Amino acid sequence: MNRVVWISLIGMLIIVGMVFLLLNKLNTKSATETETVTQASELTIPTLSSNKKDIVANEKVLLAVNHANIMNYFKTEGQLCDTYYLNNPERKAFCTDENIFKQKTQFNAIAVSADQTAVGFSVTAEVMSPDAVVGIFYPKRNDQPIHLISKYYLGNQFLSFSPNGQHFIYQHNCWEGYCGLTVKNTATLQTVLEINNPESVDERNEKTVFKNWIDNRNISYLINGEPAKMGF
Repeated sequence: MNRVVWISLIGMLIIVGMVFLLLNKLNTKSATETETVTQASELTIPTLSSNKKDIVANEKVLLAVNHANIMNYFKTEGQLCDTYYLNNPERKAFCTDENIFKQKTQFNAIAVSADQTAVGFSVTAEVMSPDAVVGIFYPKRNDQPIHLISKYYLGNQFLSFSPNGQHFIYQHNCWEGYCGLTVKNTATLQTVLEINNPESVDERNEKTVFKNWIDNRNISYLINGEPAKMGF
């Protein structure tokens, strides 16, 4: 085999090697891009559906307003399904048919923790509006992902999470416009701070309105219209 043939063979091998390396690089890039897209989709922030019936992410329903835990709350602690009310056919349908329940019930505005592991919400039913129950939902928990943490009462509202998401604040037990504020630990639901929340709601003589988190352990609020702050 002459020298020209050897040079041609070597040249062909070099070209084949370069093509192989290029294809391998393209495949690696494609896999990396796919992984990036997947990771990004996993980080999609939960939002409230347009009809306020579902909490969704990536077009997937994370929590429906007629989830068994929420319906059971209304059947027991919510006091909207007591025996007295079941003589009314419309109320009985609300309490027993999950489709009717969903039609008559909705989430109010939701709040999402910074790490997206907790979603705060409140639920209102048409049969007794604007009363609401406050709750918290943990999308990544398999065991007890839903907790209803207030009575079904007028003025109840989930307000917000602390900047790092480790605590949250909600408004509840309102009486003639006088509301209490409670701060809880997001992971354990342990109460860490109570403001204007006496045992008997009619003992209140001050109006408190939450403004914002100053930092992860201090909040700013108004008391009878005057600025105040408190920490824990």
